[in-house]
Amino acid sequence: MRKMRMNYEYNGWKFTNEGDGMVFYHPGDGIHGGSYYGFSTGDTGKVKIVGEDYIDFSNDKATIIILGGE
Repeated sequence: MRKMRMNYEYNGWKFTNEGDGMVFYHPGDGIHGGSYYGFSTGDTGKVKIVGEDYIDFSNDKATIIILGGE
């Protein structure tokens, strides 16, 4: 049986399992501006799914997928 844990952080959330995987949501209003969803594993690294209001920094090591736009 695999155990999963859910954490609430500042109205966001994060699901983690016993391995190295997680799925998360950040509600925005932080340094990145807009809200975003994401997932992370040892194989994929961190991936963020963001909107056009997301502020990207060059030191963000995540893969960024932008939804919407032209």
